[in-house]
Amino acid sequence: MHVICCIYDGTEKQDCEINADKRLVRKIRETHPKLKIIINADGLYSKQPFIEEVKASGMSYILVANPSDHKILFEWVHDITNLGGGNRFELYDSKKRRHIYQWVNQAPLNGTKDADNVNFFQYQIITEDEKISYKNSWVTDIEIDRNNIVDLVKGGRCRWKIENETFNTLKNQGYHLEHNFGHGKQNLSEVFFRLNLLVFLVHQILELTDRLYQQVRGKSSSRKEFWNQLLCTVRVLIFRNWQHLLEFLYKPPEIETP
Repeated sequence: MHVICCIYDGTEKQDCEINADKRLVRKIRETHPKLKIIINADGLYSKQPFIEEVKASGMSYILVANPSDHKILFEWVHDITNLGGGNRFELYDSKKRRHIYQWVNQAPLNGTKDADNVNFFQYQIITEDEKISYKNSWVTDIEIDRNNIVDLVKGGRCRWKIENETFNTLKNQGYHLEHNFGHGKQNLSEVFFRLNLLVFLVHQILELTDRLYQQVRGKSSSRKEFWNQLLCTVRVLIFRNWQHLLEFLYKPPEIETP
């Protein structure tokens, strides 16, 4: 899992994110000296300085590689493929979509003489009417073969799942986690930030383990709607406890009026 930790230190936004994440990589390794870690990040990070930091910390990586950012890499892969090199296989799913996996090991990251060699892989989904519904590519230090290419693609794609279900949820689904939580004096914003993450963790545990919570959440189209319903209900009614509140929201007619 990759965590964005953007610290504004007077440099450009891209530079600040890379510097912040390089510091984060070192801190993670200091905290977990023996843990096997794969850093998963977007195309901003598939550059030599960040990859060198990850390698120096004894970690692996799966990083998005876009054609616009890695022209030499993609030219090299294109030439190798045209010469009969590289690897490829396809499979069909139940919706008759083609899943195409392609990869090349030991490709130059860029055109400099001291550039790292990386392992490149690409994945695309072709619909029944021959339209591309998804396409992406990554670089990794893990040697790619027929046995692990599907798992590597799943690993590369899970970054968006983390981005959408964690960061986007915290920002847009009622938790109001914004950049201002990282600023302020005497640790107040840091306290708010940590409390927010703790609440989010508790909610995830409830979503996985608490049947009544799952049922009540299922009645709302979004987290925002759920939070608004809780807020409106407790504003006008008094409940004995959390269980009583959830029971009322799930089946109002079947329990006593608060």
